[in-house]
Amino acid sequence: MNVARLRRFLLPPVLGFSFIFAFRGFLAYLPPYLRDGGMGEEAIGILVAVFRIAPVLVLIPFGMLGDRFEPRRLVTLGLVLFALGLFASAQVENFALLLLLFMLVGVGGSLFMVNNRATYYKTLGDSTRATKLGWYQGVTGLGFGVGPLVGAWVIQARWLESPMLVGAVFILPFVFLSLLGERVPGTRISLPEYARDLRQPGVLVLAVVVFLFSFHFGVEASCFTLFLQDVLQQDAGHVGWT
Repeated sequence: MNVARLRRFLLPPVLGFSFIFAFRGFLAYLPPYLRDGGMGEEAIGILVAVFRIAPVLVLIPFGMLGDRFEPRRLVTLGLVLFALGLFASAQVENFALLLLLFMLVGVGGSLFMVNNRATYYKTLGDSTRATKLGWYQGVTGLGFGVGPLVGAWVIQARWLESPMLVGAVFILPFVFLSLLGERVPGTRISLPEYARDLRQPGVLVLAVVVFLFSFHFGVEASCFTLFLQDVLQQDAGHVGWT
């Protein structure tokens, strides 16, 4: 396997892992951090929810951008917005400002995820496609476990006390790594073609499944850590392992 093919096969999954690693590395510890800063449970729920609600509004436009323009640049731009939003949110305590900055974090993450996947899918080739997609999902999914675990170590060691800084520092090296992505030329797809694809029954069923999974994820993100710490009296290290 030559260098170009190796980069095509490895880089998007590694970048996907980095995003989930950073996202989960700070989100698992965000609710107790906000509560300790004086925020109520309703405000915490809103701030956690905005990570998922804001991206929904821009998913389709971001996908269209990835078709028309070079997705490599959009991948890097998404990671930059994600990191900047986290860095800035670590400096403020006002609810309204946090809401706006978390929207920026969510939008940046959405821009990255859509176009990182698009880059990988467009460069897969027809052979062993299922294996390659499984590789992408497997590597990316590791971030769900590794992120909270490493985040716990960082917070317990007090290297970084703000979870937002933890996420920003985690993602920063991968911003530069994303610059090595493969160039993929854009394609022109008409709006009726997009509409026809979205009306397919399989697409609609998949959208419902993804919504239900995301609903579960949002409940877990806002309540699970608080439950572990308040009810079960677990520290950050045990939360990370859980």
